[in-house]
Amino acid sequence: MSDDRSTKRPETGSYEPTQYAKNPYETTAAYDVPPIPPPPPSNNKRSWWYIAVPILMVVALVVLIGVPSIVFSKQPIPTPSSHFDPGATATAQTKATQSTAATATASVPTPTPTQMPTPTLAVIVETPTPAPQPPTPYTANDIYHDFVNAGMNLGPPTVDNNWSAYEWYPLGGAVSWYDGPYSCGGCGGTNQTVEIAVFQSSQYILDDESQLVSDGFSGTYKNGCLLFWKAADGTPPDLQSYQNVMDTYCT
Repeated sequence: MSDDRSTKRPETGSYEPTQYAKNPYETTAAYDVPPIPPPPPSNNKRSWWYIAVPILMVVALVVLIGVPSIVFSKQPIPTPSSHFDPGATATAQTKATQSTAATATASVPTPTPTQMPTPTLAVIVETPTPAPQPPTPYTANDIYHDFVNAGMNLGPPTVDNNWSAYEWYPLGGAVSWYDGPYSCGGCGGTNQTVEIAVFQSSQYILDDESQLVSDGFSGTYKNGCLLFWKAADGTPPDLQSYQNVMDTYCT
């Protein structure tokens, strides 16, 4: 018996596709698939900025650099004008050039130098302050030493400032001393006091004369020099020597 494997298998019936049937006893929680997220936004909308912006910057830079160069390169270079006449001779052309140069020289203003003011020195002339002059040309102390230098026997001088009761103060000072030869018989031979006062003028002495007499003094004067003593003591015996010195120095 031959085996004919090429013999078609007889169809026993028609085949239907299998239908899926869910098992009511099978849980599907573990097989739930999460929803698919939406696709990311497309980069096509921004990608052209990354290309266009650099291109625009390059174009702007080229325009800023290139346009001024082109504009200035097309400006005509000024050609110095010439007064040469094409038909003129060389001599005429030379004269025209000289005339042009003279005109150009004359048209340039000559700068006038600004004259600066001459500085002046302020000369300060100081008026010399005169040296203070003494109120009198001599002092009572000077006249006292004139008495001593004349050989008179006098005691040491004592300054007298007790002039508050008088109208005038002797600005040349006043000094008193004991006169050796001048003594009184009733006082045991005690030396008596003689005084010299120097005023600015004899008028001051006359103004104070009444006060001096009231105080018991007697005396003599020469110009501003007043020589006086106590009237009760009498006149000094060497009065003439005093007067001679006063006539010499109380000028």
